[in-house]
Amino acid sequence: MAENSDKRRENVASLGCGTLILIAIIVMIFSGNDTTELTNEIASLQRKVETLRVEQAETQRLVETLVLRSGGDAPLPAGDDAAP
Repeated sequence: MAENSDKRRENVASLGCGTLILIAIIVMIFSGNDTTELTNEIASLQRKVETLRVEQAETQRLVETLVLRSGGDAPLPAGDDAAP
């Protein structure tokens, strides 16, 4: 029972932190300050995320190729795009 209580507290803390970050971003955007730096940082992060997605997809394709070449004996690693 205490374990469920701890899990609820963790979820609330995570939600609280995310909410504070979102509020901080909104305040920065609408504070009237120069948002060029923030805009550039957001664009940079978006490019990095897209690069990671492409690299992850390529890694998954390479793993699948290796599994097929090994005769299919090795299991695929679990992940978002892993075959069931």
